[in-house]
Order: sequence, then structure tokens, then C-alpha cells
Amino acid sequence: MSQCARCAEPFTCAMADQTGQDCWCVSLPAIDADSLQILAARGLSSCLCPRCLPQLLQELKEQQEMQQEQKAQAEKTQTD
Repeated sequence: MSQCARCAEPFTCAMADQTGQDCWCVSLPAIDADSLQILAARGLSSCLCPRCLPQLLQELKEQQEMQQEQKAQAEKTQTD
């Protein structure tokens, strides 16, 4: 049994717990290298539970979208 690095709830991670089956998380989008670095900086470099990982992926997506919007705004301001 694994323990979520974010909420500390126990859950089954098929890879870490060596169940011989695919883990539930393989159905989620792959995490890019930049996001992995962000997670590691937050102390989240191990498995997350089925509740926390999708939430965290959504948070990262929203953060990246906001950064892209800010960058586009800054570029637009420079060209005006």
C-alpha cells in the first residue's frame, strides 16, 4: 500500500506496490519535464492518490495557461 505524497491517504499504486498490473494513473496525460520540476520543488516527487493527482494536474495546467497569457500580454504591450 502506498501513501499519497500530498494528502497522506493510503492508496494502491500498481507500480510502487508491484501488483503486476498497470497503475490507475496511466490513463492520465503524461507529465512534462517542467511540471515534474515544479512538483519536485513542492516536495511531491513520489506517487499521488487518484484524488490528488488529477487535481494537481489541473492546477498545473491552469498555472501554465495563466503564465502564457501573461507572457502574451507582456509581448503585446511591448509592441504597442
